[in-house]
Amino acid sequence: MDITLFIPTFNRPDFLLKALQYYQSVNFRGKIFIGDSSELAAAKKIKDYLYQFDSLLEVCYYSLPGYKAAQVLRIMADKVNTKYAAYIADDDFLVPSGIGQSIEFLDTHPDYIAAHGVGLGISLNPDNFQSIQYTSYYPQPIIPESIAAQRLIAYLSNYTVSLFSVHRSEAWHIMFKNAGGVTDRTFVEELLPCCLSIVLGKIKQVDGLYLVRGYHDGRYLLPSWFKWITNEAWYPSYTAFCNCLAEEIVRQDEIALDEAKCAIEKAFAVYLAQSSIPRNTSKWRSIVKQIPGARILRNALEPLRNKYCLNNMLKPKSPYYKDFMPVYKIVTQRQVGIP
Repeated sequence: MDITLFIPTFNRPDFLLKALQYYQSVNFRGKIFIGDSSELAAAKKIKDYLYQFDSLLEVCYYSLPGYKAAQVLRIMADKVNTKYAAYIADDDFLVPSGIGQSIEFLDTHPDYIAAHGVGLGISLNPDNFQSIQYTSYYPQPIIPESIAAQRLIAYLSNYTVSLFSVHRSEAWHIMFKNAGGVTDRTFVEELLPCCLSIVLGKIKQVDGLYLVRGYHDGRYLLPSWFKWITNEAWYPSYTAFCNCLAEEIVRQDEIALDEAKCAIEKAFAVYLAQSSIPRNTSKWRSIVKQIPGARILRNALEPLRNKYCLNNMLKPKSPYYKDFMPVYKIVTQRQVGIP
C-alpha cells in the first residue's frame, strides 16, 4: 500500500501500543512514521514496545523530545517517499480497507487532493479506557467546489478537521510548511494545515469505514474558544495565517491578492461566529440521566435512529461490522502486550 501514516505521540506509550497492535492485527502494509516527543521514561517504554513489531510492521521511529506536534509533522512530511500520506493520532485508528478505497479514488481523480471514508467516534470508559460507552458518527469534510476561494468559504462555514484524510504526499509539504509569524497553537497545529489542504484541492468521502476516533479524558485538546482569541499570539498569528492562505489562493485561482484576502475574511468571520456558540451536550446528558427510565428508553430507541450507535456497529448485518470489530477488540482487550 503506497501510503505513510504519520503518528505523533507524547507520553502515551500504551495508546501507541494499542495502535500498533491494531495495524499488525489487520495486516497493514503501508509505512508508519512515529514522531515521539515524549519525556525520557515514556520514550524508553515506546522504544521497548517497538522491538515487538520489527518484522511485523514497517515503522520509522523519530526521537523528537520537546518538539511540538506541528514541528513533528513537518519533519515527518519531509521524510515521506510514498505517493500518499495521512495523519492519525496515537489514540485513533485508520481502517486499511477505507484507506485502499480512498487511494483508488485519488488514483483516478487527479483534481482531488484528498479522500476519506466514513468516520466514527468512540467514547471510552474514563476509568480504564478499555471499554466503549457509545459510538457516534464523526463528520469529515466533503468539498466538491472547483475554485479554491469557494472551497475555503464552504469549508469554514461547516468546519471539520481535514487532516485525517488520505492526502497526496506533496500536499503535506505545503500544509505544514514553516509559515513565519504563525505561532498560536490552534492556528499552527490545526487551522492552517486544514485550510491549506482545502485550498489545494477538492476532498471526497468514499463508502466504507475509514476513521475511528477515541474520545476520553486523556485527549490532547486545543484551548477553548475564549482562551484562544484572547491570547497575545492570536492576532499576529491570524494575520500571518491570512497571508499564507491568500498566497496559495492566488496561485490556485489566479486572482488578485486583495480578492483572495476578502474571501478569507468572509470565510473566517463565519467560522468565528459558529465557534463562539457553546455546544455543551454533556450537560444535557447529565440532566437526562436523572430522569427515571430515560436511559432505558434512549437505549431502546437508539438503534432505530442511529446506524452508527454501538449496538448496530456490533451487529454482523452492519455494513461497518467487519472493519469495526478489529478496532473494538483492540480497544477492549485487557492485557497489554502482543495478543
